[in-house]
Amino acid sequence: MNSSYSSSSGLDEEEDPVQELVKPAASSHKKSPCPKGKDDHVRDLCTANGINYEKLKKGQSSKKIHTLEMFFSGFPRISGMELFPGLQVLTLIGQEIEVLQNLDCLPHLTELCVSESSLKELSGIDKCTNLKKVYFYDNHISKIENLSSLTRLTVLWLNNNNIQAIEGLESLAQLTDLNLASNKITSIGDTLQRNTHLEVLDLSANRIGSFKDLTNLVHLPHLKSLSLKDPTYGPNPVSLLCNYATHLLFHLPKLTRLDSYDVDNKALKELAEATVSKKKMYYNMRVKTLHRNKADLLTKLFQEKEDLQSTPHSHIAALVACIKEIEKEQENAFHCSFEEAHNPDNEKDEGKESDGSGEGDDCAKKLVAKPSFTELNDQYEIKKQALANRIAKWEKQSTEIEQCYQESCQQVKSVSDMTVQRLLLELDTGGNVRFEDGKSSDAWYKSCHDLVTSRFCAGDYMDRGITGIKVHRITRIFFL
Repeated sequence: MNSSYSSSSGLDEEEDPVQELVKPAASSHKKSPCPKGKDDHVRDLCTANGINYEKLKKGQSSKKIHTLEMFFSGFPRISGMELFPGLQVLTLIGQEIEVLQNLDCLPHLTELCVSESSLKELSGIDKCTNLKKVYFYDNHISKIENLSSLTRLTVLWLNNNNIQAIEGLESLAQLTDLNLASNKITSIGDTLQRNTHLEVLDLSANRIGSFKDLTNLVHLPHLKSLSLKDPTYGPNPVSLLCNYATHLLFHLPKLTRLDSYDVDNKALKELAEATVSKKKMYYNMRVKTLHRNKADLLTKLFQEKEDLQSTPHSHIAALVACIKEIEKEQENAFHCSFEEAHNPDNEKDEGKESDGSGEGDDCAKKLVAKPSFTELNDQYEIKKQALANRIAKWEKQSTEIEQCYQESCQQVKSVSDMTVQRLLLELDTGGNVRFEDGKSSDAWYKSCHDLVTSRFCAGDYMDRGITGIKVHRITRIFFL
């Protein structure tokens, strides 16, 4: 059925000796036949499909040919397609084709298969807008691209390639069957959210490792068949985890087949739902308990801070009151000095009135001994500065209490949030990852503690003022 290069090379095993002397390179042609031309490839294609090549060249019945196929013949390129204007299905398997070309002349093409070949990129099919099925498996394609114009596509097989990410599928709204098995895909993300008609999805033998990533498939309401460890290809890391099937059946209850197994069983799905619901209830209860404990602890910290700050606050209030009293006396002294400076006659009159009584001499002595306003003001400022220094001392103490309170609150929140994240991680992984805080009575706790402390050398950190380490917490992580 298939023709080979050697059958049409036209070379004979036995060459004329004279020709061998004149053309020494002829010996190499025995091992490497002359490459075929375009007509030879088209002729072989016609032969494989039972088509008369001579009649085809004359245009006889070319529009009636709807299907062409060729297997393992080593074609290096697609050529001669202009002779088949009515072609609808083209299948080329086991060729040496690296680039798709010469397909623009096939406006009625609905199914294209170029597999087990050497394709390196998706290109050359953007004009084939009537394509509904595309099979490009077992090639060397590294990126999904140039498919935006194929809006009628329903089947796309790109398994056994080198694809690293799911992308370029946003415009394929009618896609129902997608096979990306045996690639290098690490995550799903939201790349399939617009492919809401997807019914069959095969992602086996990739590098997907997260339960949380699988929950992105809930955006595919019509998904019925999902494969992540199809025996034909192999498993993903996530499919080897415990509770893998339970997790998927809970989040994707409309699945009828999972990894080539029939899961269209009501009792099975109810069991998965009950299992996941219990796990969620358990972890939600623990999270709420943590939040409640955190709130209680923060309230106690606040109350303790208020109790500690009551002493410095009361002292500060008393000292501020003293400063205000001194400022009032300072203001009164200023007014008295101002009046004495502008009314000297008042002092003379007061002196005369006191002459007859004998008390005037004492008053005069007192007036003479009375300090000046400048001296009084200096005394007041000294007192105020002393009080301000004491206020600063109490304020420093209050600030230290506030800083200690803030650090304690931050530590409580950090520990609580970290514990919550651990619980959520345990839930997201379906219990495949579990954290356990050790106690000093645990044998493994002591061994871990001794290992950490034995690796610390105070001499290495002496220049930084570090003389030792203290272990606050040791956590053991279980990977099931």
